[in-house]
Formats: sequence, structure tokens, C-alpha cells
Amino acid sequence: MQYEYRTIRGRIGDRKIMTELNRLGAAGWRVNSLGHALGGGFILLERAIESTPISKSLEAEFHDAMVGIYHAAAAHGYRPFGFRTKVEELGGLRAAKEFISTSGVQLGLVTLQKRGLLAISMEALVLQERWQSLFTDDERRKARERLNELGYNPD
Repeated sequence: MQYEYRTIRGRIGDRKIMTELNRLGAAGWRVNSLGHALGGGFILLERAIESTPISKSLEAEFHDAMVGIYHAAAAHGYRPFGFRTKVEELGGLRAAKEFISTSGVQLGLVTLQKRGLLAISMEALVLQERWQSLFTDDERRKARERLNELGYNPD
């Protein structure tokens, strides 16, 4: 398998960088490694060239972005295996809808909050304009409320 590489400058946790990583995750990119050069952070991304499809549906792109959440969290030492398993079993969209439908704040979301990583949460992803057509107003409201409960404003 051949890989294509790309580097972006910034630090995981920065809202703009997380938005960019989610966008790139939807295009098949994943975090390969993190590094620091002269005080500036950089993120090395990779994607398989042979397995990159020519055209994807919005739902398939959302699935890739959900997988990207796992990789971004793992880059910070947090590996939400339950999240990853549910995404693999149900697909990203169905998993997100199931997570949203549960009551209360999820333990994984609290863990991301403690690590300052709410910008890479599934709830933050759901609220991005790109995915708006995949979710109901009620689902987006619940995602926003969970983030607000933890002191994070996604807007």
C-alpha cells in the first residue's frame, strides 16, 4: 500500500486545527504523528493512495470524520475503544445518532473535556455546518447542550 503525506502547522486542541483535521479526516487523511520544531507544532497526516475513493457520499465522509475523532484522541493518549467499536459496527452516522439519543453526558465526552479536547468530540463534529443535513434539529440541540454543560461553546 502506498501513502501520501501532508503536514499542517498547529497544535491539536486548537479549534481551527481541529476543524481542519475533521475536514481532512473526511477526505481520508489520518494523523500519523505530532512534532514540535522551534516551538511551533506540526501534525503529519497520511492517507492511503490506493484506497482513496474518487467520490464519496456525505454519510461516508461523516463516517471517516468519526474515525478521525478516534485517531485525534489517540494522538493525545486517549483511546476511546468503545467509541471506535460502535463506529466500526454501526457506521459513523448511526453510531453518532445512538450516542446522541442516550441521556446524560457520556464518560468519553467528560474525558475529552478534562484533556481540553472538546473541539474534537462527536458533539462538536455533529454541529459543523457540513453535516447539518444528516441530523435533526433535536439531535443538534442535544449535542450543543452537552457541550454547553461542560463549558464549551461550539460557535
